[in-house]
Amino acid sequence: STTKTAVSGEYTGDEAKVYTFTAQRDGSVGTTKDLRILWDDSQGNTGELAVGENYQAITPLPFAEGLSIAFGAGRVFKDDLFTVRTRTATIQPPQDALIRFGATELGGGLEITSPTNELDTVIEGVRLNLVAKSDKPVTITIRGDTQQAFDGVKTFVDEYNELSGVIAELTKFDKDTKVAGPLLGNRDLANIQNSLVGLLINPVAGLPKTSNMLMALGISLDNKGQLKLDESVLQNKIQEDFSVVADLFRNKGESSHSNVAFVGMTDDTQVSTDGFPVEIERLASQGYYETPPLPGQILVTNQSNRFFVKVDGRQSDLITLEPGPYSIASYARALQDAITNDKAVGQLKVPVLAQDGQIRVLSGRFGKNSAVSFVPALDGGLVGVGLMEGRSVPGADVEGQIDGKAAEGNGQLLRAPDKSGPAAGLRVFVKLTDSQLNPAGPEAAVKVTRGVAARVSTYLTAVTNPLNGEMRRITQTLQQQVGTLEDQLKRMQERIQAKRERLQGRFARLESQLSSLKQQQSYMQSQMAGLGAGGGSGLPGLPR
Repeated sequence: STTKTAVSGEYTGDEAKVYTFTAQRDGSVGTTKDLRILWDDSQGNTGELAVGENYQAITPLPFAEGLSIAFGAGRVFKDDLFTVRTRTATIQPPQDALIRFGATELGGGLEITSPTNELDTVIEGVRLNLVAKSDKPVTITIRGDTQQAFDGVKTFVDEYNELSGVIAELTKFDKDTKVAGPLLGNRDLANIQNSLVGLLINPVAGLPKTSNMLMALGISLDNKGQLKLDESVLQNKIQEDFSVVADLFRNKGESSHSNVAFVGMTDDTQVSTDGFPVEIERLASQGYYETPPLPGQILVTNQSNRFFVKVDGRQSDLITLEPGPYSIASYARALQDAITNDKAVGQLKVPVLAQDGQIRVLSGRFGKNSAVSFVPALDGGLVGVGLMEGRSVPGADVEGQIDGKAAEGNGQLLRAPDKSGPAAGLRVFVKLTDSQLNPAGPEAAVKVTRGVAARVSTYLTAVTNPLNGEMRRITQTLQQQVGTLEDQLKRMQERIQAKRERLQGRFARLESQLSSLKQQQSYMQSQMAGLGAGGGSGLPGLPR
C-alpha cells in the first residue's frame, strides 16, 4: 500500500489493545467505489471504515474508544494490513506486592507476596517499604539504628526487672506484719525465675568469648535479682561494633558458602557452633518452553499471530504479533516485548532467549511449579511458529540433606523438616551453580547461634503455650489446689453446720426440760403454800 495513515484522539479504554486494519479490496483512497477497511481489536470488536469515492483524504474517521484514523491519498491492496497499539495509564485492579528474594538478572529467587507494600518477614528484624517496581535486582544494605538498638536493650532490661519485681512481691514474707505473699514457697515460680536468670547470664554458644555474655555490654545481675545497666558501656559497644550487640540478642545463622544463604530458623532449631552440614543432591531449575529448530526466516501470518502464554499456571491476555517476516533474533524480541507488556504475566520476568537456531522461553521462578506453555486463541488454531511443536519442561525443586537428613525443597529454598533432629526448621537459600557442587561432601556448613533475647523469647513462648506450656500446668495445679481447699472448706462448713444443728437441738431440749422443771417448781410451791395456810386445824382426819 502507498497510502499513509495517522491516528488521533484520546484513548478512553482501560486496557492496552492492538487494532488491526485490513483492506477488503484493491483500490485508491477517495476514488475507488466501495473501498473499505476492516478493523478489529483482537477481543471480538470489529468495524468497517469507508475510504472510497466519497471519502476526502486525510479526514479523520472515528473507529473505537475515542480514537480516529485518517488515510492519505494513495493505493491499498486486498489483504494489506497494519496495526495500531494503544497504551493506558488507567489504574489496574489491586494486586499483591511481589518480590523475588535472591533474584538475579535472569530471574529466579524466592517469590514472596504481600497484600501491602510493607514486608517485615523477608529479613528478620527488617521492614521493607516498596515504593516502585524494578527491572533489575536491588541490593539492600542494612545499617543499624544505634539509638533504636540502645532503646531496645534498655527496654529489655526494664521489662525483665518489672517481671522480677512482680515475682518478688508474690513470694515475699513481711517479718513486721507477718503477712506472706500468695505464692510464697511455690517452687514452680522459683524454677521459672531461676531458668530466666540462667538464660540471661549464661554465655551465648558460638560467639567469641569477648562478646558472648551480657556483661560485655555493661549489663549485670545484682543480689536482688535485678539487672543493672551501665548505659555508657552499652553506647560505646553499639558505636564500636553494632553487629556484636545484635548477635548477643538475636538468632543468627552463618553459612560457610555465600551461595548457600541462611534464611531462617524456628524455635525447634538447636544451636550448632560447628555448623549443620548442607549437602545438595540436585539444584533447582526453571521451567521453560523450547521450540524445535527454526528456519532462518520466520513468517508470521494472520492465522498464527494470536495466542496465549501460560507461565507458572497464570495465563496471559491474548497476545498478538504483527504479521510479517522475522529473523530468529527479531522473533525472540517480539515475543519478549509481547510477554513483558502483558499485564497478567509481564511482572513474572519471563526471559526469551534465542540460541542455536531455537527459542527458549524461561519461567522467572525456580521449582516444580514453574512451567511455560502456549495456548491457541481458538480451539484447533495455530500458535505462532514453533510455539506448539516444541517441548514444555517443568522446573524442579532443590534436593538435598541438612545435618544428614533429607530436607524439603521449594524452588531454591531448602528446609529441614519439623521433628527431624537438631536442625529442624533450619532454612537455607541455594543459588549454587553446577560447577560449585561438591561430589565428595557437603557444599556448606551453617552455624546457628541463639542470642539472649531470642532464647528468653523461645523459653517464655514455650512456658506460656496455652496447650502444653508450663504455665498451663501451674495454673491447673493451682486451680486444683484451690478446688481442694474449697472442698475442704465446704466439708468443714458442713460439719460446723451439723454441729450447730446438734447443739441447737440439745439446747432446745434443755430449754424444754428447764421449762418443765419450772412448772413443777411452781406447782410444788403452790402446794406447799396451801399446806401452810391451814394453821392449827391440823391435817385432815387427825385429832387436834
